[in-house]
Amino acid sequence: MAKGQHTAKNIGRNTKNLLNYPRAGVSGWTRYLPSIRVLVVGGLSLVIALCVAFAIGYAATDIPEPNLEATGQTSTIYYSDGKTPIGQYKVEDRKSVEIDEISEPMQKAAIAAEDTSFYENRGISIKGLSRAVVGVATNQYAGGGSTITQQYVKNFYLTNEHSLDRKIKEMFISLKIDQQQSKDEILANYLNTIYLGRRSYGVEVAAQNYFDKPASELDVSESALLAAMIQRPGAADPSDNPEAYEDRFNYVVKNMVDEGFITEEQAAKVEMPEVKKQNKESSLSGQKGYMWDFVRREALRKLDIDEAQLDRGGYNIVTTFDKDRMKAAEKAIKTLPPNQPEGMQAGLVSINPDDGGIEAFYGGKNYLDQAFNASTQSHVQAGSTFKPFALVAGLENGVRLTDSYPGSSPTTLNNDGTPWTVNNFGGSSYGPVSLLKATQSSINTAYAALNVQVGPDKTVDVAERAGLSANCTDKEMKSGDTGGCSIGLTPNPSNVLGTPSVKPIDMASAYATFAANGVHHETHSIKKITKGAEDEEVYKAE
Repeated sequence: MAKGQHTAKNIGRNTKNLLNYPRAGVSGWTRYLPSIRVLVVGGLSLVIALCVAFAIGYAATDIPEPNLEATGQTSTIYYSDGKTPIGQYKVEDRKSVEIDEISEPMQKAAIAAEDTSFYENRGISIKGLSRAVVGVATNQYAGGGSTITQQYVKNFYLTNEHSLDRKIKEMFISLKIDQQQSKDEILANYLNTIYLGRRSYGVEVAAQNYFDKPASELDVSESALLAAMIQRPGAADPSDNPEAYEDRFNYVVKNMVDEGFITEEQAAKVEMPEVKKQNKESSLSGQKGYMWDFVRREALRKLDIDEAQLDRGGYNIVTTFDKDRMKAAEKAIKTLPPNQPEGMQAGLVSINPDDGGIEAFYGGKNYLDQAFNASTQSHVQAGSTFKPFALVAGLENGVRLTDSYPGSSPTTLNNDGTPWTVNNFGGSSYGPVSLLKATQSSINTAYAALNVQVGPDKTVDVAERAGLSANCTDKEMKSGDTGGCSIGLTPNPSNVLGTPSVKPIDMASAYATFAANGVHHETHSIKKITKGAEDEEVYKAE
């Protein structure tokens, strides 16, 4: 027992000697102040602990999946030429490009504005990080000081949350990104994710919105202005208040000189660039809105995606709409006689019979005033446009164009033992007429007799083979989708006089079947859809 006590005393004595605490040979309260030895051991222990914590944190932090907001890109729809835009589907304007599609002045201006040590640092700024950590801890976070890599990580992988946890994650992810991606990749990704006002995400969209040119053509002054806007993109619109960015603009130009990106002589020629005025006119006015809406419905069906995926998917959608024919359709509607009855709507649809592509339509005067599309959503009685279905049914069942039918008005027919009296439009009476004459003059009595003779069920059969359909769901009746939904398409004798209600687009599709020698093609407005900068084809009309 005594031996054990002696050992314990020795250990305690040795520990005290090692740390020299309380300090030997020092009297009074000062003997309890830390010695140099204590400070050294404590400092080394702290450094080791921090290194271990750093290593554990680095190993435990994985690079997360990019956030949806950062990766989302605007989807654009084009006329049939594949070049002229009609409109966009978007939450915001965003388009990613490769580094070689961004001008060198823009690359250098961003570095001069945000991170002059970009090519030398390892993804983080110790000075900036320390300031940010202290700011978050004291609830006085002022931003700034982050490297381009850190800003990219925040925009692409994280959020704008001001918390110590987010800042630590940002540090570890930035270190890993710097190891895994080249500086060019990081810079390109950064320049594709920054916000630059006017709902513009990325320099490609900003270049178009401010200077009406691609990012590859930005010069020094234009690049310096965009770089100056990175810090406070919503401060003002440079077309209205360029002075709001003047100090930052000059700062960027000075840094470009200091970093050797441009010469003093070049800097002397740099002036605040002219910025185009913001276009506040809605892109959905007139007929564009009707095209935008119709194509949107079709794209969602063909791609089997939801609206959020379309708005952020970066799709390039080439439509079948011909710009000149769309103008011609609108012009044709304007030639209608004035003083039409109140509430009357006109619709027009032009379909290519060879493939079913919609080349033109007229949805209404202005989509912004009335989104309801008269050509694709409105059911109206077919009237005499239904007679050709009975004509085809007759020809398929041995009737000849020279056969005679009653053209007098009124005419009473025997409908399965029930008298049926039919009148011609305006009471016109023609006497016996050939089927050819009945077609030329759209004679109701003659066609009613033909339908009774052939059978109204055969007329319905022809209409369905041409593209109309009696099977309508509530959704089909209310939507602007194609599919031939026809209300009242039943095998009764009066169907030949146009009692079924059809959409103009579906009747145009049925008539296109006649023009295609009886071959029906699915009505569509989309030629093809590609995705991303690589234009990967994801859909093509058959």
